[in-house]
Amino acid sequence: ETANSDPPLTNATATRPLSDAATTGWEQGADLTKGAVATASSTEWSLTGKLRPGSAIDDDAATILGRAARGEIDDFAAGSIDVAAAYGQEQGHLTAPSPPENATPLQNREYWDALDRTQRDEVLAKNPQWVGNLDGIPADVRHVANVDRIDTERARLAELRAQQEADLPDLHVSGPFADTYDQAPFRALAITEQKLRDLDTLAQILDEGANRLDPADPSRGARLLVLDTESSDVTRAALAIGDVDNADHVAVTTPGVRTTVDSLAGMADEARLLRAEAENQLDLAGRGAESVATIAWLDYDPPASVVGALSADAAHDAAPRLARFYEGLDVASTRPDPHITALGHSYGSYTQALALQDPAPGQPVRSAEHTLNS
Repeated sequence: ETANSDPPLTNATATRPLSDAATTGWEQGADLTKGAVATASSTEWSLTGKLRPGSAIDDDAATILGRAARGEIDDFAAGSIDVAAAYGQEQGHLTAPSPPENATPLQNREYWDALDRTQRDEVLAKNPQWVGNLDGIPADVRHVANVDRIDTERARLAELRAQQEADLPDLHVSGPFADTYDQAPFRALAITEQKLRDLDTLAQILDEGANRLDPADPSRGARLLVLDTESSDVTRAALAIGDVDNADHVAVTTPGVRTTVDSLAGMADEARLLRAEAENQLDLAGRGAESVATIAWLDYDPPASVVGALSADAAHDAAPRLARFYEGLDVASTRPDPHITALGHSYGSYTQALALQDPAPGQPVRSAEHTLNS
């Protein structure tokens, strides 16, 4: 990935003062960014989604050049030419652009690949919401972004709850009209409080021993691929067990009626058992070197009751997101042709079936199964 590697310093740099080395590093950083932007601009999505308005790039460039002209490219008292140049390079990058709107998973991946390392770090530090739920983005990136967002969302919802509590109507009403007050503010408050509990539940799930990531073994632990507390009255999420992007086989389970974030702990355990059995079967077939990852996908609003399941609305609403999720797994995978299996339970099997009818090119799912309540 040329756009993400540091360019070597020139021989001339080694004989210049550290402040000059910082400036050279800045120049190289600017060149590196220009190359990344040029690479992005050559892709199809940049023509339609517009990687970034030219005025924004001009504004960034003017700021950086102005700092250089005023001698504000600093070496921060670096002790070596290399360190000084690195400081300079950091000060020469353009700010990270936002992802293109309404992009395909492939276009999202191209967006991420076009960013240099500093821009990627900036996105994760300042705008993790840009990539946390973005299909086509590497699973590890989505996980880091979404875990960071848990505290941010908790703070946002806590502030919302305080406002909702302050706006509750006075209930000092008696007599035959005691039950005629507007209940909408109380329902809204209850939804916010449930979402706060959901965030606590997700944090607890990720902190459990079997779900903790192991830097020495990427195949261990759980990754939070979706976190959405804003699109619906319920919290949406997706949890992966294993190293999704490097797995030869990936299974995605879509649950059914009455499934909520409170169900994800059990679904994670089921996903882990499914993965273990799949690995056992591969071993028995003499294919023990092949790897498996499993995902519990709850990026939709399953009906809260059997009566609610009589409506197909939730499935039709969810199917396009699920289809994009399948496609995103294929795009983000390091494998040339990962074996993706779609699993659906109860109402989730209907949602899955609709998603598999998605006409988008390159439908990556190769196997599909469904289960019913026993």
